[in-house]
Amino acid sequence: MRAVIDARSALDARRTGIGHYTSRIVHHLPFADPGSEYVAWHLDPKGVRRGAFSGVVPNMTEAVGRFPNRWFEPVSSRLGVPRIDRTVGRFDALLATNFLPPATRGDGIVLVVHDLAFDLFPETAPQVDDRWRGRFRSWLGRAAGVITPSAATRGDLVQRYGIDSARVDVVHHGTEIEFRPTPAAVTNDVRRRFGIGDRPYALFVGGLETRKNLEALVRAFAAVALDDDVALVLAGGPVRWIPQPTGSRRRSPGLRRRPGSASSAPDT
Repeated sequence: MRAVIDARSALDARRTGIGHYTSRIVHHLPFADPGSEYVAWHLDPKGVRRGAFSGVVPNMTEAVGRFPNRWFEPVSSRLGVPRIDRTVGRFDALLATNFLPPATRGDGIVLVVHDLAFDLFPETAPQVDDRWRGRFRSWLGRAAGVITPSAATRGDLVQRYGIDSARVDVVHHGTEIEFRPTPAAVTNDVRRRFGIGDRPYALFVGGLETRKNLEALVRAFAAVALDDDVALVLAGGPVRWIPQPTGSRRRSPGLRRRPGSASSAPDT
């Protein structure tokens, strides 16, 4: 089998959950399936990222489109060109790691649907327009299969789109096998730089956007009868599709920060 992985989000300079997910897929899926040939496809109009995935595993190659990122998606989603087929050649399967695949005439498309927040909470997804929703519904009907990270998302798909649950596989997120605790020296430096000190803390890690409901998190933390020695740490940054999410650059009216109770760190 020859399978293509849409690896664009793995190279996003401000990648969040989907980018990290895609990066791990590129590095581990070919290794777990040595009998197949994998192709990591991405865009690199200036040629600076060519070779980004070369040599990861013996059964994976790289296909690079020379189209500018800023116009590829808007143009291809409307006109159906340029197609990925010209860059990657024939394939048996294509893993669309970020909901929708790039323009293609190929079969064997597998969608990864991470959640349905854009449907359940549309006010938190201003970047999702009617055209995108129409393409999403169309691809749900055409795809060879769908992957979700949870049974809850599969249930949402079945309920809201009437998709046959047998076409949806739940593949839970994993953890890195080589995970090791951060060295104490690094941890202590971060604690010092962001004013956490030796206190215990509650940690949020993710993009700072409305659907994360961080204001509710901060209010709930402030309302709980906790000792002032417990910190709330928000580690994240703005996402490119919502450059200035609500609450990320200003404090909400009526919100009070207890001394030493909250810290923030840049996205990593």
